Amino acid sequence: FHNVAGIPMLDETLFDTTSSMGTNVKFAFDSLPKMYALLTEGTHPVFGRYDPQLINAIFGDVVDNFVLARTQAEMDEKIAEQLTLMVPEGGGGDAPEDPEYGLFGATFLTDAFINRYGLKGYHTLVTDAPSHGRIDEANLVRVFGPEVFAKIEENGHVINKNDLPDTKGIVDELKKRMHAFMISVGSHSASYWVRAYGAEHVV
Repeated sequence: FHNVAGIPMLDETLFDTTSSMGTNVKFAFDSLPKMYALLTEGTHPVFGRYDPQLINAIFGDVVDNFVLARTQAEMDEKIAEQLTLMVPEGGGGDAPEDPEYGLFGATFLTDAFINRYGLKGYHTLVTDAPSHGRIDEANLVRVFGPEVFAKIEENGHVINKNDLPDTKGIVDELKKRMHAFMISVGSHSASYWVRAYGAEHVV
């Protein structure tokens, strides 16, 4: 027997598209669709045993009109199709940004099939700034809708809306389900993210 399509393997990239990222935003959009080929092509593709499912997400700041845009888990040309619907706002009100809402979605609002096998998917955060370090109920509802806490429960999580996790708490929970990494564009925010991710998870 030959297995022509393995079990779905999730790989998500959460990318900073605020103004401080400059031309890096264009570089990211040019390169993200190529990720699929890097994972699936060649003699020994990285995800050769799996059916790669890619999520691409972009984030800004809570002062922006749009805090988070996130695709569904897609394959092949659908990855590029969904990227065309994501228009970076290029805002950001201050040096810290708000990737926490993207991290929160990946952690508490994603039902990844790979986890049912006791395996982990992959998640990469890319930014040049530290974060505000917190989330709040109003912005959770703003980003994910009024049923956000019901959806969290559906995914098997218990969240106290009066005691929401901080950045490190979210990342700690994410690392239970995903191989989580952080790429620092420039080095000035790296020490901040090392505290959240651990040095071995920050590039």
